[in-house]
Amino acid sequence: MAVDFAKLKISGGIFQSETVFDLFHLEENNNNTKKTSLNQNKSVRGMLIYGKNGSGKSTIAKAFRKLKGEAIPELSTVAIEDKNGIPLPTEKIRDVIYVFDEDYIEKNIRLQQEGLKTIAILGQSVSLTEKIDKLQKKRSEKEGELEQLDKSISELEDQNKNNKASIAFIDTKIRDSLRGNDRWAGRAREIENTKKNKDVSTATFERIARLTPEICRDDLVEQFNSKFKELTKLRNNDNRINQSVPSLNEDYSSYSDQTAHKLLTQTIEKPELSEREKHILTLASEQHSQELRDKLSFFKNEQSKKCPYCFQELTPDYKKLLIDSIEKILNKTVENHIDALEKLKLQDICLDLSPFQELEEYKNCTSQQEQLNKEIREINNALQQKQDNPYSPIKIEISKIRPIAISLRRSLSALETQREAHNEPGNKIRKLISSLTEINDKIAHYDIIDDYNEYKKRNKAKNEKLEEQNKIESEIKKLSREIEDLTAQKKNTKIALEEINEALRFIFYDQHRLQISYKDDSYTITVRGQDILPSRISTGERNAIALCYFFTSILAGEEKDAAYSKQHLLVVDDPLSSFDRDNQVGISSYLGGQIEKFLSGNSATNIIVLTHSLKGFFDLYKTLVSIKSHASNGKSKTIFQHLELKNNKFINFNLEKRQEYSELLKIIFSYAKCINEAYSPIVGNIMRQVLEAFSTFTYKKGIADLCANEAIIANLPPDIIPYYKNLMYQLVLHSGSHKEGQVATLDDMNFSEIFSDEEKQKTAKDIICLLFFFNKNHVLEHLKEIPNTETLINRWCEEIQLRCKSEGK
Repeated sequence: MAVDFAKLKISGGIFQSETVFDLFHLEENNNNTKKTSLNQNKSVRGMLIYGKNGSGKSTIAKAFRKLKGEAIPELSTVAIEDKNGIPLPTEKIRDVIYVFDEDYIEKNIRLQQEGLKTIAILGQSVSLTEKIDKLQKKRSEKEGELEQLDKSISELEDQNKNNKASIAFIDTKIRDSLRGNDRWAGRAREIENTKKNKDVSTATFERIARLTPEICRDDLVEQFNSKFKELTKLRNNDNRINQSVPSLNEDYSSYSDQTAHKLLTQTIEKPELSEREKHILTLASEQHSQELRDKLSFFKNEQSKKCPYCFQELTPDYKKLLIDSIEKILNKTVENHIDALEKLKLQDICLDLSPFQELEEYKNCTSQQEQLNKEIREINNALQQKQDNPYSPIKIEISKIRPIAISLRRSLSALETQREAHNEPGNKIRKLISSLTEINDKIAHYDIIDDYNEYKKRNKAKNEKLEEQNKIESEIKKLSREIEDLTAQKKNTKIALEEINEALRFIFYDQHRLQISYKDDSYTITVRGQDILPSRISTGERNAIALCYFFTSILAGEEKDAAYSKQHLLVVDDPLSSFDRDNQVGISSYLGGQIEKFLSGNSATNIIVLTHSLKGFFDLYKTLVSIKSHASNGKSKTIFQHLELKNNKFINFNLEKRQEYSELLKIIFSYAKCINEAYSPIVGNIMRQVLEAFSTFTYKKGIADLCANEAIIANLPPDIIPYYKNLMYQLVLHSGSHKEGQVATLDDMNFSEIFSDEEKQKTAKDIICLLFFFNKNHVLEHLKEIPNTETLINRWCEEIQLRCKSEGK
């Protein structure tokens, strides 16, 4: 008959007077605000209790341990009653209650010399001794084979040069065949004309050995000697000129001498001038026309009030007279004429021909360059005179710039031809060096090929033996593991270890993060595949082992199905303590899976989970709220009460008013703006918490309904509904949350984060925008301390809508 736990009475410790706690019932408010019993459609199966340090939650856990029969001196009295107020006898409830708290960890998990306590779970009953004997015999045979292989490999790898069977001996022999002044290395030194013989590396002789010469060695030696004599002769006369001859700009060879002569001799008609204008023209003739233009600009400036030349005041009328007079002299025709003269000016030629002094054409080129520069200077002077006094023609002979420039270009081309001819021996030297290097390699090929074939043969034998060695070592390791596994099974430990290690893999999302092995009659701990002393295990790792051990030990001595089918009262105090934030997700998920198994196994089983951490409370709330029981009628739901232990009593825990929701929402918003690597490992879990809190308190639905319920999703703009149905549900819910079915068995505990930081940031924006679409004021109120929030979220929302519109086309 099932035990009905209804009231817990405690006195002692923090509860100085007798304190009564109601267990596993709902408070339904009516007009009389009274407590009522459960109706037939609801069943309280669990209690999730938050209590600050010092509130008494650990004392409650100790009370259940006292009920189980443990000595707890600090508690004077502890009693438990059924719904009728009848005290339950200790002998009736002792085997039902299981308590996990810090005291349990200290008593059961000793990660020092004592190791873990033996855990016994009934499995298949088989005889293992014969299997172990056969495996040990086979392992001994493999170890003998491995010993012989090790000797053979050591002989091949021996670095002693006197060991003719070793690879090192053949390697040295090959190198010696290439070293020396009369061998490959010495010939290479002579070819490259260096002081030191070429080094002989493994890559060098392997390259030489792979060659396929088409002629015999003697013919190659004859070719080498002939070509080397030619190389020596050419080297004695090598004085190459590497710099190319500079070229002349085409502007000089296409210069129009006739145009320059025409402009210089051109007569421009003078306008009719007043006495003042004649005087100005005289000044222009004596000075440069540019100075006259500068004076015109000065008089046109409205700020000019006094003449800088005669220092008299400049009235507007007088300034106008001066401007008109100057502009009459400097008319448009004159301006155009001056510009045309300017365009005909040339720069001096500056070609550096000094590297080519030895060549025949050098003097001709330098002479023509000097002539050309002389002509350029004469024409430039004449052009400047005409610019300064455009009304006076200049009589000058037609310049010879173009013909001299054409002649200079031809001479420069001839000089380059002479340079190339001069360099011809140097080009031949390079070709000879390349050819001699190739011939030298081919000669060396004949010198080493026999030894190299033996070298390859021994290396191949070594690699085959190494491959066989690895194969046998793997077989020995496999046999050793099988022997260890069978030996552990003989001691009734193997099944428990499999369960614990599978749970640890699930908690840490890593197959090798933390493992327990049984070897040589003792337990060993490995972290990421490395052996580690038990004393080096962190508190969080110790607690993870303890929690896995707790749930597994409940099954001790029982078939698993039979164990789950029994009634249990599980009391779990602070299961998330001493864990990193990301590992809390794994612990929460594992705890939820175990609780679901026990609740599903027996409809009378109850769970009490206590925590001092708000973060832990939200993690556990998220995990436990979705658990549904599999009662015999298939209809009843598992109801978890969410309570706070405060002032020695349980009160309803108002999740909506807890400040942590705002802080989590701020973290998501901050991550959406800029990726923060510190939050990257946990931001996915934070996003799920916020979504679950919002959906639960706003619509009393889970996350799946938030994106799938037609009545809820209708609150979104129509154009983004498909986006959040397909994208958000896939990314946030299916890949990241811990839902019913994902933690159904200990055999299905593989979970990993698969999203990049950029995908997480995009998801963070999507979630902020989703909540904004649902309830703009809700989001802005929680983020009101952050400036420019609304502007930024509006921009993100517009980007989503534009993306949806684009994808919809």
